[in-house]
Amino acid sequence: MVHRDMSLFVHFEGTIAEKGDHKFSVELRDRDGNRLMPVFEPTVKIANPPGLHDIAAGGLLLKLMDVPFKKAGQYEFVIFTEGRFVGRVTFSVQKIVIAPPVQDA
Repeated sequence: MVHRDMSLFVHFEGTIAEKGDHKFSVELRDRDGNRLMPVFEPTVKIANPPGLHDIAAGGLLLKLMDVPFKKAGQYEFVIFTEGRFVGRVTFSVQKIVIAPPVQDA
């Protein structure tokens, strides 16, 4: 099974002390923890949004195309920053069979 187009958006928020560039890594794993593709390692700028004096925030958008899945089941994106676990986004993949159109006789 191949998923033609999928996206992951992650919003990061922290204290003003965390403002600056941070190295992240995002792994796509199957239920057994196997990586399905190379690790994505972006640097994300965490900035101080206008009007908020004590909060720093940033975002990461990952767009994936033609992602192969060997079977239906649960998968997850696992996110780290500078070697520390940040969180995970779990999702399910299901195989959908589309019946061919019925031909009129």
